[in-house]
Amino acid sequence: MQSVLKKIKGCLFKEVLFKGSKSEREHVVLRTDKNETLRLYIIGKNMLFYDINVFENLFKKKLEITGLVDEIRGHLRIGINSLEDVKIIK
Repeated sequence: MQSVLKKIKGCLFKEVLFKGSKSEREHVVLRTDKNETLRLYIIGKNMLFYDINVFENLFKKKLEITGLVDEIRGHLRIGINSLEDVKIIK
C-alpha cells in the first residue's frame, strides 16, 4: 500500500502489538469509529526510544489526525510530522 495523506477520526490508546515477536511492545494506536486500529508514529522519530508519554494528554479523547497512512507487515499505521497534526475534537 502506498502512503496516502488522510484525516482520520478516533481515540488514542496504548496497546501491545506484534505479540510473540521481537517487536512486541506497547505502541500508541488510533482506534477509529469503524473499529480500525492504526499504529501512530511521528515521522523521523524512532518510537522504540521516543517516549510515548508525549501523547499522554491525548489518550481516550476524540481526535482528528492528519497524516500519512500506509501498511507495514500487515498493520495499518499513520505517520504525523508533529503533535500539531493532532486536533482534539472533544
